[in-house]
Amino acid sequence: MTKGSFSATGVDSIVLAKDVYRAGVTFQLISGGPVWIAFDEAAVDGEGIAISEAANLAEITDERARCAIHMKCAAGSTATGGYQTL
Repeated sequence: MTKGSFSATGVDSIVLAKDVYRAGVTFQLISGGPVWIAFDEAAVDGEGIAISEAANLAEITDERARCAIHMKCAAGSTATGGYQTL
């Protein structure tokens, strides 16, 4: 299990590298947003899993948790949060 934090901007960034042993990951948005999450490809506004408000969670426990996980915000926005892997 790993705990960490993330910062997202209007530019796609990789939050977690690919890990074939990761069973799941939970993200919590602390401030800003919304953010979009994509798996093994660049995150795009309005596509993929969204965390829309601070304090909201996204839990991924299927095969996508093993992918490289990308995240971004809308242009001009920023967001911060934390994650925990399983």
